[in-house]
Amino acid sequence: GGTLLGQALNYAAASNFIPDGIAMVTDGADNGPSFVTAYQQVSRKWDKQVPVYVYLVKGEPDKIERQAQIAGLDDWQQFRHGHS
Repeated sequence: GGTLLGQALNYAAASNFIPDGIAMVTDGADNGPSFVTAYQQVSRKWDKQVPVYVYLVKGEPDKIERQAQIAGLDDWQQFRHGHS
């Protein structure tokens, strides 16, 4: 399989749903559409940035944390579960 982390945000935007926060459990692989890119796009549409809570589990290599750092996302918290 492949995790499409940005797809849920695209769906929310298309449905005119505006969340107060986003929580996701993932290995961080983000196989497209990019969550960070989708987040930036919907944040502009919503005219606000909502907090993002990422619960990182073992699996594929984590790409999403670095993408969030590069993009300078302010309200981003990541928690590692099952990592030594």
